[in-house]
Amino acid sequence: MAYSLRLREWVGSLTRWLPGECALCRSVVRGGLLCDVCAGEASHSMATPARRCPRCCLRLDARGHCHDCAALAPVFGQVFAAVDYAFPANLLLLQFKQQRRFVLAKTLAAFMADRMRDTRYVLPDDTILVPVPATKASLQRRGFNPAAELAGQLARQLGLGCHHHWLYRHHETGPQKFLSRQQRLAGTAGLFGCSSKVAGHRFAVIDDVMTTGSTLNAVSGVLLAAGATAVTGVVLARTPVRERLNDALSR
Repeated sequence: MAYSLRLREWVGSLTRWLPGECALCRSVVRGGLLCDVCAGEASHSMATPARRCPRCCLRLDARGHCHDCAALAPVFGQVFAAVDYAFPANLLLLQFKQQRRFVLAKTLAAFMADRMRDTRYVLPDDTILVPVPATKASLQRRGFNPAAELAGQLARQLGLGCHHHWLYRHHETGPQKFLSRQQRLAGTAGLFGCSSKVAGHRFAVIDDVMTTGSTLNAVSGVLLAAGATAVTGVVLARTPVRERLNDALSR
C-alpha cells in the first residue's frame, strides 16, 4: 500500500511537467492544468468588486442582503468557492459530471488550490476534508462521486487529511437540481449521518457545486452534533441567484 501510494505520487509529480490540454480551449499547457487565460475567465466574476456574503460567498443583492443565509440560519463557518456557476466555468462542471470525465478532478482541484492561494484563503493544518456523499443513482449514472474525486485530489494539493467514509447517507433522494429552496431544506432533514470518529476534529466539507447551502448546512449540523469542533465549506462553484431563476424558467 505504501509503495503504491509513493508510486502514484511520483507519477503525479512527473505529469505536472508534461504537456497537456487546457480543458476549456484545448491549448497546450503544462500538466493538464487550465491555461492562464481560461483560468482568469472562469474566476473573473469572483474577482469583481461586487459584495459577497462573508459566510456563504453568495453575491449580495442591491440592499446588501444574502438570500440564502436569510432563509437558512447556517451553522457552518465560512465557505470558499473557486468560481461562480456561470459561463465558462459551468462548462468545466458539465465535462466533469455529465461527460463522466473524472480525470478532470486533478485539474479542477489544482485550480481550486490556486484560487485559495490567490485569495489567501487558508485551511488550518489540522483540517480534515470530507466529501458530500453521492446517491447510489448518481454513482451508477456517472461511475464516480464528483465531490469525492475533488476531495481526494484537493487533499493532496493542500497536504491535508481526507476521509471519504466518515460521512454517509441514511437514505436515498432524487436529484436536487430542479427543487425549490423549501424542497431542498425538507429533503436534507435527517439525510446524513457520520462516524463517531469526527469528535474533536475540524472539517472542510467538499462539494462540486453549492446552490442554496441546504446540503452543507445539513452535513455541518450532523458533524457538529457528533463533536466536530468546526465545519467550513469548500466548493468548486457557487450558483448565483440569477442562474437559479434561469433554471426555473427553463423547466
